[in-house]
Amino acid sequence: DSLLKTSHIQVLDYCTPSVFNLDENLGISRVEFGDIDNSSAEGKLGYNNYLSLSTDVEVGKSYDLTIERTSATKEMTRKAWIDWNVDGDFDDAGELVASEAAATTTSFTATITVPGTLSEGRTRLRVATNYKNLKNSACGPHQFGEFEDYTVIITKDVTAPVITLTGVVVDNIEV
Repeated sequence: DSLLKTSHIQVLDYCTPSVFNLDENLGISRVEFGDIDNSSAEGKLGYNNYLSLSTDVEVGKSYDLTIERTSATKEMTRKAWIDWNVDGDFDDAGELVASEAAATTTSFTATITVPGTLSEGRTRLRVATNYKNLKNSACGPHQFGEFEDYTVIITKDVTAPVITLTGVVVDNIEV
């Protein structure tokens, strides 16, 4: 006798990150990625669960991720991870998708290319900040900063290619 599973649920136990000291100068005021454009209060919570906000991304395509804050009086690091292989962590090669070293900028933008070998499905984007050069890891704990999670839906490549002819087109027709 044998048993064939055709459908099953995989429960993932993502870590819940933590921050010891809240500081609105080291928080996240806005995240933009694909269809996600979320503004939030800075430094009010160490972790914000925005998994109800999602965007579709196509394998092989590139998307800009922008992480903003309103004040740049303190140096801050920013990082973002996507759990591409949907294993419940952000430790695997290529899952750190954006990183800014300690800087006094209000906005940081990185271009993220979705790997072409992924399966379709839902996964998680995590954005994190911390003070200066303090460790900025996907699960924390952080001395300062903030974390935000979003849903990313990986889809197959459905964008039709665009073919552009350049130069002079020579065409001969015999009758």
